[in-house]
Amino acid sequence: MLTSALDCFDETEETNLVSVFEVKEEANWRQPLIDYIQYGILPIEPKKMLDVKRRALRFTFKNGTLYRKAFDGVLLRCLSQEEAIYVLSEVHARVCEAHLVGPRLPG
Repeated sequence: MLTSALDCFDETEETNLVSVFEVKEEANWRQPLIDYIQYGILPIEPKKMLDVKRRALRFTFKNGTLYRKAFDGVLLRCLSQEEAIYVLSEVHARVCEAHLVGPRLPG
């Protein structure tokens, strides 16, 4: 006589199930630049290696934060994807409205 898996299942017995999901983390675009600027580590792939070397000239790493050097000398903080989404949501919510003196563009 054939029995199914459900016939063998005892409802009084406690069963523990474990589910495993692979979470794919987004690659942080800043990390190769930080690795090169701070430690001299370059990616293995020749194309990425050349790209990091070329781009690193426009960046600096200070106090644990990556900055891009603007043409006028101002350091622009580089944000992760999560930080950028948060900042954009705050700006769109008008939390950081411009406080300018004089004429400005109509909103």
